[in-house]
Amino acid sequence: MRYFQYQSEELPNLNNKTRKELLQCKIEIEQFIQQIETEENKGLAIKTGSLQRINNWNNILIQIEDKMSAKDYQELLLIYNDPNYQSKYYEGFEKFISNTKK
Repeated sequence: MRYFQYQSEELPNLNNKTRKELLQCKIEIEQFIQQIETEENKGLAIKTGSLQRINNWNNILIQIEDKMSAKDYQELLLIYNDPNYQSKYYEGFEKFISNTKK
């Protein structure tokens, strides 16, 4: 269910998420992958099905990481060009932003 929710709701709205929200998504997906691998190692899952599930989650993870990289670059460029720029994307990362401005 969560996989289909990511496909239909989360991925189309990546542009509207803050860095904190993207990090939370990334951590959640890494936990799903870890859980699938643990099930496989314990023999609780069919190996071919597990591999496909891991690949599906990895594809979503790659999209989130790519979006984070692109948004990081865009926001840092805006901050560099305008020291007074207030980034909504970096809410909760004030220390990082202040260090970057220095």
